[in-house]
Amino acid sequence: MRSDSITSAQNPKIKTLLELQEKSKTRRKEGLFVVEGRRELLHCIEAGYEPYSIFFCPEIICGKDLEEIVQAAGNCSFFEIPQHLYDKVAYRGGTEGVIAELRCKEMTLEALELKENPLVVVLEAVEKPGNLGAVLRSADKILLPGVGAFEDAVKKLRQSHMDEMVYEAVREGKPLMGICLGMQLLFDESCEYGIHKGLGFVSGKIASLAEDLGESPLKVPHIGWNSLKIVKDDPLFQYVKDGEYVYYVHSFYGKDCEASTLATSEYGLSVTGVVRQGLVWGTQFHPEKSGDTGLRLLKAFGEL
Repeated sequence: MRSDSITSAQNPKIKTLLELQEKSKTRRKEGLFVVEGRRELLHCIEAGYEPYSIFFCPEIICGKDLEEIVQAAGNCSFFEIPQHLYDKVAYRGGTEGVIAELRCKEMTLEALELKENPLVVVLEAVEKPGNLGAVLRSADKILLPGVGAFEDAVKKLRQSHMDEMVYEAVREGKPLMGICLGMQLLFDESCEYGIHKGLGFVSGKIASLAEDLGESPLKVPHIGWNSLKIVKDDPLFQYVKDGEYVYYVHSFYGKDCEASTLATSEYGLSVTGVVRQGLVWGTQFHPEKSGDTGLRLLKAFGEL
């Protein structure tokens, strides 16, 4: 393995990594995202994501663990960085020893094997409501994704009357699944920068990870791959096994919702990963960013 040595935080590569890491809290930049840790990196590569740059600290990771990464990563750029610099770019307490930039795979309906199903993916619908009512009424199933702040999202839903359309669709027996912020909108309320009323499909509230983690060294937002612990069997998991890895990017999480919780992940506390109430499902993680596991979960939703 050939690697370049970086010793300064002013190095353009480090600046780019920090910028990407910051922006990945809300969006991807040029198809790149960041993961930390040998296990998460290897899982991403196995899922088909392409390593772009890998930064490693030889004081933390070496020998067989590093060699395993080198063999799996193939032809990508490696950068050796000292402990003090690694601590600046690490977001999981600085104990993993490796952090990497990877390229996202393009997710299409064809890739999800859902193109032939009457499934509507509502993207930017609140900005362009137009004929949304007619589209939702013609759909058999609905995905409600979301990125950003709870208050802004729920206001846009109500101002566009999209909330009424969603309630109507669920009353008519159409399966609904919220993703990330979309899942949080399903709850009774959120404590994100104030108290805000949600759609009320799931009993519970959205709480701050940072506040509940307290003095934990774990960084917030929770960004990266984490294993899924299935606590209740469900048709949504017909193609997914307990312990598979999924991709999270969030600073708030579902709480006091044990009756509706289907799966969790550990991140210093039990993070609600999947919820269900009737024909309404929600995932805190991003299935569309979770490689083959996420595709299989979306496939199962398409077959409900």
